[in-house]
Parts: sequence; structure tokens; C-alpha cells
Amino acid sequence: MIVFVLRFCYSFQLFLQLFYRVLLLRYYCVPTSAMMRITGHSQSLLEEHLALVEKHFPDEEPLVSYISNRGIKLKKSS
Repeated sequence: MIVFVLRFCYSFQLFLQLFYRVLLLRYYCVPTSAMMRITGHSQSLLEEHLALVEKHFPDEEPLVSYISNRGIKLKKSS
């Protein structure tokens, strides 16, 4: 039982890490093809995460707020 819980926690941690990466890459308008190279994950997995991003952060303002609340300072190049 303990092994199952540890595996679940580790899997959830990996899920969140990729989700945060996708959030940042989405904020900087990185194309999915580049996200695949940057993260090393498949297009289908990235599309699943991007669908979650679109669902929960349909506009840039809540996305920026969410990322900023995690202590990340965002700066877009002009």
C-alpha cells in the first residue's frame, strides 16, 4: 500500500511539473512542436495539458495571476 501511495505522489508531482512548464510555454506562445522538443513529451500529452490550460485559463490575465502567485516573475520580450 505504501508503495502505491509513493508512486501516486511521484506521478502527480510529474504531472504538475509538466503542467507548470506548459503554462509557461503557453504564456510565451511557444508552438507545440517546440514544446515537444523542450519538454521531451509527446504531442498528444502536451495537447491534453494545453486543453486543461485553455479550460482553466481562457484569458491571459488569470494565467499571469496564477503563475505570479507561484513566485515566477514574467516578462515578455517586445
